[in-house]
Amino acid sequence: MALPATEDEILRFLQHRKDELSYLTDDTTPSWETFTFDNPHSCHYCANLVVDGCAYASSEGDDTTPFNLKTSLLEAIQLSNHGCPFFEWLVNTYADRHDRSRRLTVSYMDGHLQIGLPHFPQSYSWFATLELTSEGGGTAYIPEDLSRWRIFFCAKSDNLAAEYVSSRPHELDLESHLTVKFATDCLTECKTKHDICRMDTNKTLSEAEILDKTDLPTRLLEISSPNANNIRLVEVTKLPISTLDEIAKAGFVTLSYCWGGDQPVKLTKKTAQELHKGIAASSLPKTLQDAVKHTSALGMKYIWIDALCIPQDDDLEKGLEIARLPSYYRNNTATVVAASAESCTSGFLGRAKPQFLAGPFEIAMKTPKGMGSVLFYTTLEPPQPTTFRAWTLQESLLSRRLLIFGPDRLIWCCLAANSGCGGPDATMTTRIMGFPQSLVSNVYPVTVLETLPALQQWDMVILNYTRRRLTNSSDKLLAIAAAAEAIHATSRRREQQDSIYLAGLMTVVDSPDFVSNALGWLTADPTAASRIQTYTAPSWSWACIDGQIFSDPSYSGLGTWRAKWGIQHRFRLIHHEVALVLPQAPYGAVSSGFLKIKGPVWSLDYFKEVPLYINEGHVEDVEVSLECRLTLFPDTSTDKELIVMKDPPKLYLLELNLADSLSRFWTSGLLLCPVGDGETEFRRVGAYRYNTSAKGDDYMIVTDWVTFPLEEGREITLI
Repeated sequence: MALPATEDEILRFLQHRKDELSYLTDDTTPSWETFTFDNPHSCHYCANLVVDGCAYASSEGDDTTPFNLKTSLLEAIQLSNHGCPFFEWLVNTYADRHDRSRRLTVSYMDGHLQIGLPHFPQSYSWFATLELTSEGGGTAYIPEDLSRWRIFFCAKSDNLAAEYVSSRPHELDLESHLTVKFATDCLTECKTKHDICRMDTNKTLSEAEILDKTDLPTRLLEISSPNANNIRLVEVTKLPISTLDEIAKAGFVTLSYCWGGDQPVKLTKKTAQELHKGIAASSLPKTLQDAVKHTSALGMKYIWIDALCIPQDDDLEKGLEIARLPSYYRNNTATVVAASAESCTSGFLGRAKPQFLAGPFEIAMKTPKGMGSVLFYTTLEPPQPTTFRAWTLQESLLSRRLLIFGPDRLIWCCLAANSGCGGPDATMTTRIMGFPQSLVSNVYPVTVLETLPALQQWDMVILNYTRRRLTNSSDKLLAIAAAAEAIHATSRRREQQDSIYLAGLMTVVDSPDFVSNALGWLTADPTAASRIQTYTAPSWSWACIDGQIFSDPSYSGLGTWRAKWGIQHRFRLIHHEVALVLPQAPYGAVSSGFLKIKGPVWSLDYFKEVPLYINEGHVEDVEVSLECRLTLFPDTSTDKELIVMKDPPKLYLLELNLADSLSRFWTSGLLLCPVGDGETEFRRVGAYRYNTSAKGDDYMIVTDWVTFPLEEGREITLI
């Protein structure tokens, strides 16, 4: 596209650039050269820019200090075209948030680009802001919290600008003294200042944190000191009281990581004796070695690692230990999260390799002592390997303190605050209303959701959990059991004292509203979902599906949250039963389950005159039709075939929700298939939504729905 020369041409240029940027995904690096903190970009175009360090230092009481580039947007476009990545970044940042429908009071030709530099740590924002401003006072503001082109800036510790800019580059050496000091400082600050993060809340913050000895794990790994060369498996219950007191006072660490396949070293009947005697830490897979090494560097002696502390060939003992996971993660001193390690053999210490969306760019800063410089940059935040593994979700949710080893630095995340080893967030910052959850996406403690009702917390956990991979699909309920127990306890304590947990569903049996919401989950994309072959849960539970699930009514597409009128529920849950594989693990695996429901049940044939729409794509793309229409949401592609096959089985609709007004009628519920020859037992194969816009001829089709008396409802069993 030709370079613009007028206001209108600039407007068209920005829209064209915005369209180009829309094809970039969040983890896509632009085509320009990648720079580093040690080798930042600098050229003769951006060498003319100078930040006034004196003005920045003298305005510390303000949230931000303006850095006027004295460059118009037109000039920035021209410099970008001449090959300066810094100005290309500024133009892209502006274009990405450009709104052509909003005419500005600032001229694109004459207005100057200006960066608002935040003051750390007192500023409300960690990000610099980009503005287009004019001498007349007009300003076009780019919301940094909405833009992926967030602008960070920092100064190296040996640079003259460091006296005025407190933010530093990321500490990339994950074994360095600075990294270890950051971890120990965060741990100390949390123990002594965060009342919410302590288990012994009856004690003052000035007193040492002491764990309850009854909450210690069954087994722990003891690390030899001072070089952490050896580890030894200890049976905690067999230790002398003095050693138990030592562990309770000093604490222990747990490891959260990706197995990535079978482990070369694990606890079995065959290896137990050797592990109790002690083995070289170097014989462990690299991720486990690094965890032992970092735990020792923190000055701690005990660590819990699932592969080495849970017998892997004893299903009964394994089930009992998994049931105790909430205690292990909730009561530990800290959880080390090997977020960047793809497997147990990958390791996570060494040198971090941050990915930059842009920069770093070196810009001069004038100080009273001479000319220094600052670095501007934007980082990429690709999803980390542990966020794809199902088991690791509850490990972070249940933890009080997380030491997250990401691809670019060490991150601290506790119940109260977040911090990073380097970067703009190096000062521990307390969350406001649960935000930000964490500095690493999808790795956070459950307390960040505490402002939400417990059942909504559970819906969000299901959404996150079902995006993740599970090596053994039969572990579907087991791998989230600890989080389920914790959130259910919150629900009973804070909101619904009579709520129950049924094979993955949290609900209140005597409340049709809660029951309909629990049963009203949908698969996000039926074409990508399948029914798990090994029995994991009844058909009415999302846990029988391998695929992402929407269980929150605001996502489900069944429409309950959209209704502006009262919703009726004409069904009743008469009886429920779930058989546990292990009675001692009420939130764990199940062997069977059923629901007895009495309510309106209709043959799908009854709607043969109604326009039918079968959802075959992502459920979020399905619009609520204002026309008379029956929409079916099959759970899987196989379930869809039941609907469209040439000689389909007889299918039924179970009404869960009904809404009727003067101008509109709407109902939704489950799509069922009979089991066996009779028509008393059914399995879920999907969901449905029926609606009409007015009481016209199409409304007569469903007259019976409106007049249906509950006492004539049909009693069925869902399995």
